[in-house]
Amino acid sequence: MRNETAIYTDGVHLVCSDLEVLHRFAASIGLRRSWFQDDGGPFPHYDLTTKRMRQKALRAGARLVSTRETLMLLRGSEKYRAWRRGELAAGMRRRRNE
Repeated sequence: MRNETAIYTDGVHLVCSDLEVLHRFAASIGLRRSWFQDDGGPFPHYDLTTKRMRQKALRAGARLVSTRETLMLLRGSEKYRAWRRGELAAGMRRRRNE
């Protein structure tokens, strides 16, 4: 069973279902809040752009998972469910479906 507030990475993206936990973790490994990626879609995250940063995240406790597992974890988040219901970023959703 996965820990809902655990930090996960596929080696490129840093994610967590709890955004405050994600922000605290990111700050603890030296990521700036301005680097946070949230375009209104269902998968807010930080990018890990260097091998050094990936290693730092893993040493700090991020759990390495596949990209597929990352998406499955995030699809269970409340933000994703709200997005699917059309309650979040409706404009983005329409553009994608046109």
